[in-house]
Amino acid sequence: MAVASNGDARTVHATLEGAGIAPLFSVIITADDGLRPKPFPDAFLLAAERMAVETDRCLVFEDTEGGIAAAHAAGMRVVDVRTWDLPQYVRAHR
Repeated sequence: MAVASNGDARTVHATLEGAGIAPLFSVIITADDGLRPKPFPDAFLLAAERMAVETDRCLVFEDTEGGIAAAHAAGMRVVDVRTWDLPQYVRAHR
């Protein structure tokens, strides 16, 4: 899995470490990589390239309009996490 964020590397890495999920990601792309920010697809395309995965095999979880546009522009499928009702999902899957 990868993270492709418009955030700076220090913040992204600290957030992943703080949440205890950093080891889950083999690729982390941040604003420090010098790419055009979302809604441009650059970060997603670089993440797919570094993982050696075709873009049409990628599934992006996004929380912004710009990120959703970037994922679509990269040819990736997208889940808009802003539409999730997580408490209802958790209750239904217990």
